[in-house]
Amino acid sequence: MKYLTAALLLLLIIGCQNNNNPDKRLKDKNVPFEFEIGEAKDGVYSNDFFNFSFHYDTSMYIMSYEELEAAIDAESSAHDTERQRREYEASKVVTASLFGGFRFPMDSYEPSNPNVIIMAENIQGNPQVNSGDDYLKIVRSLWPQSNMDVEQIGSIQQTNIGGQTFFKLASGINSPFMDSYAGYQDYYCAVIKDFALIFIFTYFDQDESDFLKPILSSMAFKKS
Repeated sequence: MKYLTAALLLLLIIGCQNNNNPDKRLKDKNVPFEFEIGEAKDGVYSNDFFNFSFHYDTSMYIMSYEELEAAIDAESSAHDTERQRREYEASKVVTASLFGGFRFPMDSYEPSNPNVIIMAENIQGNPQVNSGDDYLKIVRSLWPQSNMDVEQIGSIQQTNIGGQTFFKLASGINSPFMDSYAGYQDYYCAVIKDFALIFIFTYFDQDESDFLKPILSSMAFKKS
């Protein structure tokens, strides 16, 4: 389960604003001037654009922005058809990687590697998405385009994370070689400032889920 969660990050929407952001890493992204990637340092991630922060275990491997983008590029090339690859490339323009934390280094030989990926997608002007619930339903509808056999677990649920309303979509990844799921992914999404803010937690069992839980429980959103 070393795959990056980008396998299921089926990015959706084309935004419509010009980019004059001072961060050179965002020069090809469709984001406003004040948008930021945020900073992960000494066990704390903070982001002033979305006004939130959380704590993570300092033993985790934290991917750089460049590593996250490269991983998504690799995923783009894995799509089966030229049309899918073009759509995926287009979607990258409106989606920015914010955080990628893994329990083990990417080159380790652990059988699984629980992780959390945080991304933001510009949804300005899209009438289909007014809430995290809307966004997750579209994500779910795109699962058949992925290379993996994914199924929803339960229903999409509204939840509160650090004072902010999110929606959660739980999923299991099927395997022809196992009676149980080969892994789990929990998606959380909120619409903030014309962006879908997405948290994706990937894990194999309860122990790995418990390792990631402090990230979620420590999240705090400031009132704007």
